[in-house]
Amino acid sequence: MESIFAQPHYANAIGGIAIVYLLLVIFTFICFVVLVISIIKFLITTTSYKKFQILVLKKEHPDLAEEFENPQSKNLRH
Repeated sequence: MESIFAQPHYANAIGGIAIVYLLLVIFTFICFVVLVISIIKFLITTTSYKKFQILVLKKEHPDLAEEFENPQSKNLRH
């Protein structure tokens, strides 16, 4: 005789779907973290590269560097 507490035959399928869903959630979270880290790295490298460009410009052309740092300030020496 079967036990009264036996699980229905579809219980294993539900467990498998739950595992697949959990793996999908973990994979999505990892992808999101990698995306955020790469965006932060990109922003850090571009801003530090811009600062490096300004430093080089200050050494070679101080008047151009000031205009490059503050694009709002118009240079009226034309």
